[in-house]
Amino acid sequence: MRKIILATVFSFSLAGLFAQSSNEQLAFQYFRNQEFEKANELFADLYKQNPTHYYYSYYLQTLLQLGDAKEAERLVRRQMRQSPNIQRYNIDLGYVYELQGDASKAKKQYESSISAITANTNTIIELARAFQSYRLNDYAIKTYLHGRKLSNFSTTYAGEIASLYEANNEYEKAINEYISLLNASQGMLNFVETQLTNWLIGDDADSRSEIIRVQLLRAINRFPDNKAYSSLMIWFSMQKKDFAAALRQAKAMDKRYNEDGRRIFELAGIAAENHDFNTAIDGYNYLIGRGGTTVFYYDAQMMLLNIKLIQATMTYPANPQQVQAVDKELTQHFQSKPINNTILDFTASGFP
Repeated sequence: MRKIILATVFSFSLAGLFAQSSNEQLAFQYFRNQEFEKANELFADLYKQNPTHYYYSYYLQTLLQLGDAKEAERLVRRQMRQSPNIQRYNIDLGYVYELQGDASKAKKQYESSISAITANTNTIIELARAFQSYRLNDYAIKTYLHGRKLSNFSTTYAGEIASLYEANNEYEKAINEYISLLNASQGMLNFVETQLTNWLIGDDADSRSEIIRVQLLRAINRFPDNKAYSSLMIWFSMQKKDFAAALRQAKAMDKRYNEDGRRIFELAGIAAENHDFNTAIDGYNYLIGRGGTTVFYYDAQMMLLNIKLIQATMTYPANPQQVQAVDKELTQHFQSKPINNTILDFTASGFP
């Protein structure tokens, strides 16, 4: 008899689980199809059986979609009593107030939620993301700024704040966050470059580019010893294919930091590949002018001759006197200088 009872109980349990699983699949299908009334009934039952955050979030969304603010408020308050330490429920309640048309009550709820947070990174991020889920970016920024104040560190959450400013099209504030981040940690250079790459996509009017350029120049003038700012300016100029501007900055860095010339050599090569031969020649002449203080002295000579050869043969028909002059210089160079195999392999193919 005991075995029969246990088997019966187990059978009912399996049936209940199967029914719940079936209802869950159907509820999600209705939700995806935006049949919110049907989804609402099922999620209400699922939440009643298992009042977890998982079912709560979908149940709340269906209520919001249906405009049932009163039931949504009851649901949120129940969830808050069940889990008082989860910050996002405070924001859910504020949003319900907005849905009810009580903007002042919603604002009070948002502000008090921000004021109540402590210097706990997880709590701050949780609250900010809750604001973001309702596209309340200004409050998300306030949350991070309050968290920054509690941390006593001027660049805490700089990346998150910059992204929110971008979403608000406040690009000057965003770039200043990135600049502050580089002032605190030059190791964040690659991260900042990646973020700014997205700014340049579709920037046909160069409005975002101009903001980057102006703010970077200000940062360089204010903090001339911060290598990251100069490096970022070189990167930015090259993205804009302004190789002359990039070279000017590279020369300044080469002199200030007594570099080995590699930065300028590589930049001149990229300029040549893009047929900006004047900038390439300027870069190679600079390295040649450094003489034996750079390991790229002979390579720069070879690359300069290579450019001269390309320029002599670019027109049709080629100028025979110009070609002969370059050929003579190449012969003299190989007779008097050691041959660098790397450079020879490169010059054999020319610049594309």
